[in-house]
Amino acid sequence: TTPATGLEGKFSIVYCVANALLTGNTGMQAFTDEKVNQADIKALMKKIQLELDESFMGLESRVEIIMKTNKTYTITNNILKDIPVLKEKKIKIREKFIDLCEPVFSKKLCLEILAKIDSLENINNMQSFIQKLG
Repeated sequence: TTPATGLEGKFSIVYCVANALLTGNTGMQAFTDEKVNQADIKALMKKIQLELDESFMGLESRVEIIMKTNKTYTITNNILKDIPVLKEKKIKIREKFIDLCEPVFSKKLCLEILAKIDSLENINNMQSFIQKLG
């Protein structure tokens, strides 16, 4: 079914794919009622088909894009086998933290909190860290 709310969008593979292709934004701001109901995203969703491949295991997937010219682009991915290096994971975690916290805190404060988190082993008193949140 077509999602009507941001929450429903989180559980819609078709919405997630259409949104990612059109906006590149897969963070929290991608899952608003307004985004899910965007005309261009809804139009692309109608062109996406899901098929279950029983031979795939775990988190394997294949994306196949068929152009109007009948040229086909295919990519297969297995999230469990394609684990990024630690440095890349840290970058993604920082980006996720900012994505989730920025609607509540300013970006400046998010970056200050991240700097404190990065130096937790050097903090003698957590009070200064906690005060940043207040």
